[in-house]
Amino acid sequence: MPFTITIDGERLSVPAGTTILEAARRLGRDIPTLCHRDEVEPVGSCFLCVVAVRDRPGLVPSCVARVEDGMEVTTDSPEIRAARRMALELLFSDHPGDCEASCTLACPARLDIPGFLRHVAAGRPEAAARLIRRRIPLPGALGRICPAYCERACRRGQRDEPVAICAMKRHVPDREQQEGAAWLPERPEPTGRRVAIVGAGPAGLSAAYTLLSMGHACALYEARPQPGGMFRYAVPAYALPRDALEHEVEVIRRMGAEFHLNTALGREVTLEELRARHDAVLLATGAQADVPPGCPGAQAAIPALRFLEEVATGRRTDMAGGAVVVGDGQEALAAARSAVRLGAQPVTLLSGLSRARLTRQPGAQDAAEEGVTFETDAELVSLRQRDDGAVECAVRRPGGEMTLVGECVIAAGSRRVDVRGPARWGLEVEEGALSVDDAGRCRGAPDVFAAGEVTLGATWSVRAVAGAVGVAASVDQYLRGEPVVGERHLLCVRMGRVEPAVLEQLCRGYPETPRAEPQKLPAESRRGDFREVRPGLCAEAARQEARRCLNCDCRARDNCKLRIYGTEYGADLHRLDGESRGFERDDRHPELVYESGKCISCGLCVRISAAEDEELGMAFRNRGFGTRVGVPFDRPLSEGLTRATARCTEACPTGALAFKPEEVTG
Repeated sequence: MPFTITIDGERLSVPAGTTILEAARRLGRDIPTLCHRDEVEPVGSCFLCVVAVRDRPGLVPSCVARVEDGMEVTTDSPEIRAARRMALELLFSDHPGDCEASCTLACPARLDIPGFLRHVAAGRPEAAARLIRRRIPLPGALGRICPAYCERACRRGQRDEPVAICAMKRHVPDREQQEGAAWLPERPEPTGRRVAIVGAGPAGLSAAYTLLSMGHACALYEARPQPGGMFRYAVPAYALPRDALEHEVEVIRRMGAEFHLNTALGREVTLEELRARHDAVLLATGAQADVPPGCPGAQAAIPALRFLEEVATGRRTDMAGGAVVVGDGQEALAAARSAVRLGAQPVTLLSGLSRARLTRQPGAQDAAEEGVTFETDAELVSLRQRDDGAVECAVRRPGGEMTLVGECVIAAGSRRVDVRGPARWGLEVEEGALSVDDAGRCRGAPDVFAAGEVTLGATWSVRAVAGAVGVAASVDQYLRGEPVVGERHLLCVRMGRVEPAVLEQLCRGYPETPRAEPQKLPAESRRGDFREVRPGLCAEAARQEARRCLNCDCRARDNCKLRIYGTEYGADLHRLDGESRGFERDDRHPELVYESGKCISCGLCVRISAAEDEELGMAFRNRGFGTRVGVPFDRPLSEGLTRATARCTEACPTGALAFKPEEVTG
């Protein structure tokens, strides 16, 4: 005899014995649960599926409560959400482990580094390329010039040396280029929407790749004769060969991007014209205005960006006499190293940084090897053009004053955003950059977005690329008529720097091989031309290096129910912090890894292994707070799970049970 019940005001009839959870699902209600699986007897252990039943005190777990005739059920209310949030916070309070690897969290673009390294290690470069470009559409360029925040955070670096992540990132497009291939993403059906992207530099190209992969048409408007922006006109060929950059651009061109070159906003085309022709506009014009030295005679110096562009376009091919470069950052080092290659002698880099800080900059050691002299802790007081054309630099240092003379002085001060254009176009400007909301939308112009350095100010290219990929998500939401909120990331439990005992567990089973370093050209041969200083790794060296990755990430990082529901219900990861089990990893199974700290004692593996008639299986051990799930009698996982391996792993809601990567099991 069927029962008639009401769920959230909607009546339905269900057979006797039906649970509230089953009845709600018939109506399409998504009641969250961590411990339930249809083919397994429910136990109601996680308390996440609680609902309210009229005239019944408290809340009841819907996965075990059976319907009664005339029952009235509420599946969502502030009280219910608070109870679910509390249940999640209790689980998070004792959940040692990493949702995402420390290298991924350190990467501004949040690249899934262990994921793409697993593909490389398993000999799947095409899959690696597609995964990388989801977050970094220009891996060949960034793999060469990125500051490698990821490598500083790499756990392998606590043991010996960090994985050569940047070399691996560039290896994938380098291999494409060698094979004459371009592994493009599968594009969905065209949406019929068109986006104008102003600026074809790192941010603009990255936004185009992302939007094209979402099905939108993209037209890039670039003021210069060629796409690439700072990658082409400010990064010398010894660091980023032009054929490698061309390969990156060609990938985006083959995806369907239109390029309108020598077309500047405010000169050949107006913002209003772009808005009229397209469904949305994304501004990615960068921070390409030089900040001149703030001293008398500043006009005697050549701006570094102009100098580097002249070198890149072949308008400056040689230099006579000495050169003085004033500045602290990457443009200063690039200008000094380029001057060496053009024949300037001597080349002096004048920096306000200490020697220790300057030499930690990427490329500084290479510059010193090539003959650049560093004058550090120095302040430029004035410049004076002499009658013979040389320029005198008056310099103040802690020990007194000195004078440097150069046939050419190159000023590599900080870069800034030219805000005059946006101001003319009626867009808001704030603190020297274009003003946008949290989703990257320009204030007062709902169809105009901005990304990269034009909103951030001068920064590392990886940050501009990461910002562009994020704002592309906002543009996609706008074009689909969805709320424009930008990218949202799941809650992330992290262990941070680990103790030696934990590190020992993480390293177990991984090869004790040294880091694979791309070989540098000898300094003597680097001084006379712009050949690439560091050629890449060969395929076998790349595979061996990828196998050094400790796979610190959780294999359920994207589908962990605890993480998904924690984000949905706004759980505070640390509100109920207290005593914790600590990290443990059992890797004694040929196929599986068990991290008991991630286990939430849902009991699914216990019930499934019993149903599969495992001789030992999985079981609850101890009582109270000390309750743990494991193989009875402290036997290894390989003895507990034999027939139920796949079912238990697939059922685990948090990735506590996970399959080992191929390169570890193979």
